[in-house]
Amino acid sequence: MAPRLHKNNIDVWLLPISDWSVEALNDNAINQLLSEKEHARFQRFKPESKKAEFVASRLLLRHILKTYTDCDTTHTEAIPDDMGRPFWFKDGAPLDLFFSLSHTKEMICCAVSRQREIGCDVESLQPRKYEVDLTERVFSKKEQQFYKDLPALSRSEFFYRSWTLKEAFIKAMGQGLRIPLTSLSFTYLAEKETTFKVSPKHLGDKWTTTAYTFKSCVPSPGYCLGVATPLNYADINIIQAQLNGEIVCSLQ
Repeated sequence: MAPRLHKNNIDVWLLPISDWSVEALNDNAINQLLSEKEHARFQRFKPESKKAEFVASRLLLRHILKTYTDCDTTHTEAIPDDMGRPFWFKDGAPLDLFFSLSHTKEMICCAVSRQREIGCDVESLQPRKYEVDLTERVFSKKEQQFYKDLPALSRSEFFYRSWTLKEAFIKAMGQGLRIPLTSLSFTYLAEKETTFKVSPKHLGDKWTTTAYTFKSCVPSPGYCLGVATPLNYADINIIQAQLNGEIVCSLQ
């Protein structure tokens, strides 16, 4: 029997792929794993790293589906809505299991919830030559000033925490690029590793009338994670996983 995921629980799976190659799978395994549309996307990727990232994300999604639903994955597919946000369907019927997928350099992340509005974003904490320039595209005017006033050693941490939380919120809302990152402000960030609530007035006013719960943390050395949900209380659990060939294994 699949483990229960209670309505206030969010499991966030982290899958590093730095030591994994798509060559671990033969052509037959890839054909069985990917749908016709997915295989067409896979073929369009040129860099091997992008192929590995795409296939690994599908392995993780299928593992999650089996873990929480006992569904036969051959009869289940992720179908995007009008805004491009994918939802799981089994034989045409929607599942009550929702996910948000994110990836960055050598890391795949997937948040799973019984709450439809769920969003996550993971970013590699690599130095960015144009970080200051990016703040003008990512930050509100208030955040830009807040960033400038921070000690130099604290700026990058704020940059990544704010950026990942904004991306997580936008994914949870399912509005895509309709919500400008500059309309959101996270100058009041709580301590890392803790969950905190944000009122609508700090979330662009017109985007939501509901307070959102957020979490910002370093789930693995070298990475920053943001999670967003409209749940009043959320128990957010990080699950570290690894790939062995085509098998995803939880390390917990």
